[in-house]
Amino acid sequence: MINITFSDISVKFIKLTFKSRFLMAKACRKVPLISNIVDKLLFEGDDIQVLPRDVTIKNLSVKDIQINKDIPFTPNVVLPSEVLRDVIKRSNYHFVMDFCICRVASDCKDYPHELGCLFLGKGAKRISKKLGRVVNIDEVLNMLINVKMPDWCISLAETK
Repeated sequence: MINITFSDISVKFIKLTFKSRFLMAKACRKVPLISNIVDKLLFEGDDIQVLPRDVTIKNLSVKDIQINKDIPFTPNVVLPSEVLRDVIKRSNYHFVMDFCICRVASDCKDYPHELGCLFLGKGAKRISKKLGRVVNIDEVLNMLINVKMPDWCISLAETK
């Protein structure tokens, strides 16, 4: 007997629909009933925060319009990677996917497919072990140090 998990269905669904996500978003904007159904099934109760890259904060300069002078980067500003490290240390459960579902689904040629998402907290316990592995805090922190992609996006999310 084949054992099909919720994660298996989710991955298949994402792979089938990812390339048409913008068309689906447009349909949701135009037809409230579709929007309500999609929101209820896929996003109800989700909370997602996207952190900017450290380089965005470090390269930030603010100009005063009246005197037009640069204000240098202040070293006491909390960088996004520091926020992420703190969240990782506070989490009791860490799961890393073996692949990036977005890059696989869109057949991305610019970035490696092997760098998968990091999931934290109790919700990550529901992810099938067929999709990745449980890792400890040190492994996760080492992973962050070794990530070489300048455009790696940090999203903190509580999702279905």
